Amino acid sequence: MCTRLTCGGMTDDENTSSGWWDYLQANLRARGMSTGELARGARVDRSRLTDWKRGGKASVDSARAVAALFGVSPLEAMVAAGVISREEAALREVRPDPALLGDEELVEELRRRLRNC
Repeated sequence: MCTRLTCGGMTDDENTSSGWWDYLQANLRARGMSTGELARGARVDRSRLTDWKRGGKASVDSARAVAALFGVSPLEAMVAAGVISREEAALREVRPDPALLGDEELVEELRRRLRNC
């Protein structure tokens, strides 16, 4: 699915609670879902939807539940909800801790390095 967030990012003005409601509405329309289905699927009261429509903030747990319902990244939903910023959601390459790698993974890494010598 192509939302403003996934196809070009949200502007700072859109990274607000009203941006959250717009995000929800766009995803509901794209999936042919109702607000009732959103409430049931995300396990929130319908009154919470009304609160969001009026600009109320979503919790981390609510954003996660919405992400699971829509099949999108939890980070995407949290940015749309204004829970975290785009910068906080930016993925960074992290090197694995060698102590956590299995024997086969370590051997494969050594083979790869020795081939490149």
